[in-house]
Amino acid sequence: MSPIFNSRSRHLDIDFHYVRDKVMKKELQVKNISNTDQLAD
Repeated sequence: MSPIFNSRSRHLDIDFHYVRDKVMKKELQVKNISNTDQLAD
């Protein structure tokens, strides 16, 4: 694998764990938003 891919995947892995920890501590709430209510494509 290229170093660029590894760097990006590591960054995503850190972000995922950060968000997961916040959700588990109930500091962040994740909600499902239907496609019709989304403002961005």
